[in-house]
Amino acid sequence: MVSDGLSSTVAILEKACAQGSSTADPRDWWELPGWAQSADWSTMRIAHVEGEYPPVADATRRRIGDPFLRDFDTGRYKELAFGSPHPDVMLGVFGDGATRPIRLSIDPWVFHNLGCRDDGEVIRKADLE
Repeated sequence: MVSDGLSSTVAILEKACAQGSSTADPRDWWELPGWAQSADWSTMRIAHVEGEYPPVADATRRRIGDPFLRDFDTGRYKELAFGSPHPDVMLGVFGDGATRPIRLSIDPWVFHNLGCRDDGEVIRKADLE
């Protein structure tokens, strides 16, 4: 059912976590396992086609002007982007099992297409670097 090909479809991707937002508490909402909890911003990320939540390095300062992005109970930032602690890339596991680096500055349309298994777009390795 992955008509674009397993090597052109990302299955697992690192999530961004703004520095200073996570704690050592394994019950902290940053560390909720998505498979065991309901879908929520703490376990899910968005590959928004217009680039509203582009991939971001953890060290990047976040814009928090939008009240939706601030948790009312803790005041911490609600992370919606994919990303990583690495400065330039995030790591993705593709449907074929390969792990590849994906640059954080990836074109928003290419990034969107990585998550669509049947949009007819074949992603080339050069699109990721």
